[in-house]
Amino acid sequence: MNSMRTECFAVRKFVCLAVLVTILSFLSLTSGSLFGQETGGAIGGTLKDASGAVVVGARVTITNKSTGRIFAATTGSNGTYTVRQLEPGRYSVRFDMSGFAPVEVADAELLLGKTVKVDASLQVAPVEQAVTVIETVPLVDLSSTTVGHNVTSEEFGGLPKARSFQGLFRASPSVTSGVDQFGNIVGIEGGFQVNGASSAENQYNIDGVSTTSLINGRSRQNAVSEFIQEVQVKTGGIEAEYGGAMGGVLSAVTKSGGNAFHGDVHYYLGGNKLSAVPIQRLLLDPVGERNVSFVQDDKQGDDRHEFGGSIGGYFIKNKLWFFAGISPQWRRRSNDYQFSSGAEQGTLKVKRLDQNVFGKVSFDPFTRMRTNFTYLWTPTFSTGRPPAYNSGPNQTTSSKASNEITKQIGFFQPQTSYTGTIDLLLGNKMILTVKAGRFWDNYKDTGIPGISAVEYRTSTSSLTPALLATVPANQQGPILFGNTPRFRQVFKDIVARTYIQADYGIFGNLWGDHDLKLGIGTMKNVNDVNDGYPGGGYVLVFWGSTFQGPAGSFCSSQANRDAGLCGGTYGYYESNDIATRGTSGANISNIYVQDRWRIHPRLTLNLGLRFEKETVPSFQRNVKDFAFKFDYGDKIAPRLGFAYDYFGDGKLKLSMSWGRFYDWVKYELVRGTFGGDIWRINYRSLDTPNAFSLGNGNLPGKDIWNPAVPNSFRNRRVPGFDFVAPGIKPMSTDLLNVGAEYQLSSNVVVSAYYVHNSLNRTIEDLGALDASGDEVYYYANPGEGVAKITPASGATTQVIPTPKPVRTYNAMELSISRRMTNGWFGSASYVFSRLYGNYSGTAASEELRPPTSGVSAATAQQQGGSLTRQGGNANRAWDLDEILFDSHGKLDVLGRLPTDRPHQLKLYGSKEFNWGTELGLFFSVASGTPATTYVNTVNQTEAFVEGRGDMGRTPILSSTDLMVGHSFDLREGKKLRVEFNMINLFNQKTSRHLFQWLNRGVEGARASSAINLSTTDLYKGYDYKALIANSTDGRNANLGALDPRYGKDDIWNPGFQGRLGIKFTF
Repeated sequence: MNSMRTECFAVRKFVCLAVLVTILSFLSLTSGSLFGQETGGAIGGTLKDASGAVVVGARVTITNKSTGRIFAATTGSNGTYTVRQLEPGRYSVRFDMSGFAPVEVADAELLLGKTVKVDASLQVAPVEQAVTVIETVPLVDLSSTTVGHNVTSEEFGGLPKARSFQGLFRASPSVTSGVDQFGNIVGIEGGFQVNGASSAENQYNIDGVSTTSLINGRSRQNAVSEFIQEVQVKTGGIEAEYGGAMGGVLSAVTKSGGNAFHGDVHYYLGGNKLSAVPIQRLLLDPVGERNVSFVQDDKQGDDRHEFGGSIGGYFIKNKLWFFAGISPQWRRRSNDYQFSSGAEQGTLKVKRLDQNVFGKVSFDPFTRMRTNFTYLWTPTFSTGRPPAYNSGPNQTTSSKASNEITKQIGFFQPQTSYTGTIDLLLGNKMILTVKAGRFWDNYKDTGIPGISAVEYRTSTSSLTPALLATVPANQQGPILFGNTPRFRQVFKDIVARTYIQADYGIFGNLWGDHDLKLGIGTMKNVNDVNDGYPGGGYVLVFWGSTFQGPAGSFCSSQANRDAGLCGGTYGYYESNDIATRGTSGANISNIYVQDRWRIHPRLTLNLGLRFEKETVPSFQRNVKDFAFKFDYGDKIAPRLGFAYDYFGDGKLKLSMSWGRFYDWVKYELVRGTFGGDIWRINYRSLDTPNAFSLGNGNLPGKDIWNPAVPNSFRNRRVPGFDFVAPGIKPMSTDLLNVGAEYQLSSNVVVSAYYVHNSLNRTIEDLGALDASGDEVYYYANPGEGVAKITPASGATTQVIPTPKPVRTYNAMELSISRRMTNGWFGSASYVFSRLYGNYSGTAASEELRPPTSGVSAATAQQQGGSLTRQGGNANRAWDLDEILFDSHGKLDVLGRLPTDRPHQLKLYGSKEFNWGTELGLFFSVASGTPATTYVNTVNQTEAFVEGRGDMGRTPILSSTDLMVGHSFDLREGKKLRVEFNMINLFNQKTSRHLFQWLNRGVEGARASSAINLSTTDLYKGYDYKALIANSTDGRNANLGALDPRYGKDDIWNPGFQGRLGIKFTF
């Protein structure tokens, strides 16, 4: 009680009182059991006799048909029974009572998070009466308002799919995917989007532990399908036990051992031999920058081999079981190059190993105690980092010699997750569940030389002949000449999520039946990072030059420059220490209550309330212990809904749910704003001709930044502790689902749902220009508090009210599903939707860099960048007033958001024929996405000059995947299976994006082509075409400021990918 009292002081008084009253009231009820947890489900029902009277004291035996594990229950005083925390799968349910004929329900399929109602009626009969077998059970969960999509192992075993379970998420009607079968980002979605939320706003779980990136919200751990029992996507009516997801909760549950031994041995072959040629590239000729072409590279060597197996069984029957598996994948890439734009030839290779090792132990030491412990180890080892082709076919502009170093550069990514669950049955009517887990995730680069890269920014030819003669011959060179390629190195980037959660469930009766769950838990998040340039930073050398500092600095003075105080004999140099360093962490704690209250035999209310306490940490705790925090009273998340059995026969359920969902602040913001990121520049006179001796702690010469301060440096990354708005509020969304489910036949369910997902607020950086023309940022809720007004960066005199974030998703989902019976299953869904607003989310799909730009979005814990900007709360959306207007003077540029796909149809299923052949199909077709014209400004913003979607849409996106398999029956339950997976069967390399930058500058700041709005009153609009034409490049008839790639396809769907598999099962 002391700990509860302490927590209550952090909650507003009326909230705390409500929670205490609820707890005390229900603890006094007649007790019962808890509804399904995130790693299992429940089977329950009512047993009656032929007269309709309830049968008390009957034995109920529930048997997992796959593992043979047996669970027992006894019907209570009202004839009901419930068995909780059952792993997903198919079960038989048998009822035995003295004086009655036994009854058995032969096949009840239990899905993750569902409750299956299995009722029965007993007939009076002699002892020797045969067992009566019932073949069907209801498929509609009449007590739940959760909207979700489940794919079981027996179903996805027959589908065309990726090797890791994440590929199955796309089966859900509400999910749009921007990843390929290998997990690579290939679309502007940047990952998986659910109900219009960005890809960084989901929660990913394996066996209940969050494997979501702490830094940017991506899914971080894979597991091969042989280890997975079921995959689920929750998209609506999500219970109060879940937090941190404004999109969906995407989960996988692993397999378990049982009272029989089972397993497999498998081999998969994939790669270039079974795949189409790569997609084409959009190329701007670097010579002249005027000619554009589509380049087709040759198919390169890429062999993938995976050999593994799994086994499950028992150590002690009916008490101690195990499941274990291993599945390493070896990949060998070989890329042929035309180096120096075709002048040299060579080959670069990559060796990679992706390991999957899994173990699970289930132990029931007592009848009323069940435990599960899991371990998943998924390290990746890779050597070789070949550059992307950036010139003609198979060509790169870099030389063969400069790429020698890439042969040894690689990375090591160890990942481990552990979970433990204890279910304690407190009598027949209560359950206490204690769960704990840890996800440990690290990334580090290997093979990068540990020396400072030295790069020339002016040529040595800038020196006088006398001085040039003193420079070593091997150090004489043009602009960009250097000693080694400049690579940033991640020495470590460790993330650890550790959680413990206790849930207590009871069942009681007070003005109706209650199925109540109370929970409390905490998760400790830690990030330990050292990511920077080797040798203490890279060095830029300016031969024969004098440093001219920014306004107010020592070398901004012409007198100091004339006096020779801002340079040396050979010029000057700067040492850039750019890094992310430090250790930080904080807790996210929760208290929740969730009740299923059946106030009428046909009406169930789902009522929940969740409280969260989140601390956003600091990377410089000597300055400030934490950046900001939200107490329990700041994050109150109600969950309301009802489910109604319309006809009273369990066939038609009408339901409604509404909930408020809060995001968890990503550590991308913490690292970048609150002390993790550093950028320190030392400026020194260059008094030695040996430029390659610079760096690695050796910084000779005069300090020309601030000579009055020893070892002075320019700080380009000042922590933003003082720039957080007082009373800042957490990011949240409200989600409404209204719909119906109808059981059409014994194995077919149709459903229709309306979805409304509306963003309430976000946290973002709001920018303004200081006296030096640099952007400064304030972290706030746009449109609220101190962020109600946006300062003008130019000549706008009228007050600029800051637009509030708008992201509204409305959709109608229609689906029909046939569960697996008689060797086949199928599902079809159609979604008609509208994604509208001015803000795409923490993963900004407006901010992307296509491959033709040669740059990418910096992404933590991976080698190289990404197509889109990853999750964080420091995007460009409110950085300057220029972004908030279109060119016609309209404030707040609303419209269809970049990932809006109004129509989306999905069909999937499989059929196994009597002779052993199986066909599996996945077909999807969706509208193209809207394209919007961007114009680059001198402040490096991208203005929506003609609003959103002015360029039309990309083509309709469709894909057909096929799996063909054949199983050979051997003996005693053993089978040999051969299958061939065909992803994108018809090799449809459909465009997924149009190049949308009207003027030059997508590769980086290019003031010579940018428009200058400093003298523009944004309310009056501007002629952006005239401004582009009047830029420096615009006045150059031989170049021009318009980018000739504008309007052309620049991102395509990957082509055909095949994979051959051979599997022996027993």
